[in-house]
Amino acid sequence: MKSFRLSQKIKLNPFWRRFIYFVASIILCFSTTIAPLSASLAQAPIPTPTQTPATSSINKGASVELGGEELFKIRAGVGAFSPEERATAVNNRIIKLGDDPSIKVEAIRIEDKPLTTNLTVDNRVLLTITDADARAADLSRQELARNYQEKIRKAITQYRIERTPDYIRQAIFNSIIATVLLIGTLILFAIVFPWCYGKVRNLQGTRIPAIRIQNFELLPATRISWLVISLLKFIRFILTLSVLGIYVPLVMSFFPWTRQISLRVYRYFLQAAETSWEAFLSYLPNLFALAIILFITYYLIKFTRNLFTSLGNGNLTIQGFYQEWAEPTFKLSVFLIVILA
Repeated sequence: MKSFRLSQKIKLNPFWRRFIYFVASIILCFSTTIAPLSASLAQAPIPTPTQTPATSSINKGASVELGGEELFKIRAGVGAFSPEERATAVNNRIIKLGDDPSIKVEAIRIEDKPLTTNLTVDNRVLLTITDADARAADLSRQELARNYQEKIRKAITQYRIERTPDYIRQAIFNSIIATVLLIGTLILFAIVFPWCYGKVRNLQGTRIPAIRIQNFELLPATRISWLVISLLKFIRFILTLSVLGIYVPLVMSFFPWTRQISLRVYRYFLQAAETSWEAFLSYLPNLFALAIILFITYYLIKFTRNLFTSLGNGNLTIQGFYQEWAEPTFKLSVFLIVILA
């Protein structure tokens, strides 16, 4: 008889009735969400790898460079010499010519012969152009020779200018200016951002109020201030990294010996950034969903903890809910939230 009366009291308690309905709805929602998903995953066909036809290798040619700048490509071999061997030999000849300021670029002449067209310097062959080279470039031998002659003359002229004392002094001066700008920018960051941190702390509790529900503090002002300051620190880190990323390649580009290193580093950085960005974009929907789940779970548990702490302390009252129920109800709620997440 006593047990029957106790059960009647529990059934008539509105809080427990609502709580049981809440738990039942969560379990029902969880089951209806997971069951179709697992069934669809089980029925999903396993993709079969497709075979792609093998592509024939295309000879892209060997580059002829001066000071790291590509002048042209050699795509055809001559006799036992491959395009790479021909390009290496031409590279060495052009570098020797560029390092010898006593030889003027006007000395590079074209000599046309029955089977080849040569670029010569003081009766020394600089480059031999064959019919195979002309066919690869879709030009005649004479047109290709004039094209190469113009490019080599311009490249050697620029190569010699970049190694004059006046050019090096100007590069040093530009590097000093860039370094001063870098130091000034970092000093500006060191002044502006701490001032912003202090401003946010001073606005705490006045312009940045806490979020409350009755006497229950959902999000304190200190937490909001901490989030704003963390965002400012992250912005400062990104800006500092960007400034350094601009400064280092810029200074290296002022000098001819390090310009190509800076360009390679910059290209590698762009390639890595592009690859990382594409991977990030492809994973962004999953990452976004995961971030939402973690964010909601964290703050839901935090809200639940503060809620039941206020209920246990008596700062917040709900009709029919006793203070002694706060701790066990909180643990049960956290368990359900984690399971659902």
